[in-house]
Amino acid sequence: MINETKKVILIIADISGYTSYMVAHRAELEHGQVLITELLEAIIGQAEIPIEISKLEGDAVFMYAAAAGGETALDSVAPEVSKKLLKFFDAFSEKLSELVESSVCCCKACANLDKLRLKLIIHSGEAFFHRVGNFNELAGVDVITLHRLLKNSVDSNHYIMMTESAHKLLSFEGKSEMSEIIENYSEIGSIRNFVYYMDGRGRPETSPATQPKTFSTLYRKAKTLIWLVARSMFLRLGLIKGPELKNIAK
Repeated sequence: MINETKKVILIIADISGYTSYMVAHRAELEHGQVLITELLEAIIGQAEIPIEISKLEGDAVFMYAAAAGGETALDSVAPEVSKKLLKFFDAFSEKLSELVESSVCCCKACANLDKLRLKLIIHSGEAFFHRVGNFNELAGVDVITLHRLLKNSVDSNHYIMMTESAHKLLSFEGKSEMSEIIENYSEIGSIRNFVYYMDGRGRPETSPATQPKTFSTLYRKAKTLIWLVARSMFLRLGLIKGPELKNIAK
């Protein structure tokens, strides 16, 4: 799809509260980065065809589903995309709960991990696929629009926001409260959006302090703790790389 324009559903999965979380816990930056990486990888693990990953953008994953053809080209991929979007929240919730339950660390990064949430911004339109050096890039007005929508007036940090064009394609079973909002941006203008609030997802039903310590819970706690310690060591030694912290000034 290099040097070609395609019809696309564009998606950004953004970890809400990431910048303030990392800046507030700068002293525990290494440990915080390991935890954020775990959450990002949980999201990435749900990205399957027709959804493909374009790139990591610090605290976010930029994805797309593309189709060739006319105005109805995306109709064939939209149902599967709809199913996958809710799975991003389930994967994030499961991993967040696992990390919170498995923590025996007293650092502020671990203590405040449960404040992180997930939001999805979705838009549909066209994108130009081209190559810059060794990287495949998506460009165009619709790509710019999607990224502008990250800065919006939604009074929540755990939601799905779709532009009107995306909303016509996508549907969700068991969806929660929906609101309609208008966002205004210079040069782009007014954009009509639909918001599904996901407050019921991403929060453990029972607090870790009161949760019964079954064998499976203790096993998972020990397994996750060992992996986090090992990953932190690998990160320090330069054997693995975490996501780039683009939102933090050096």
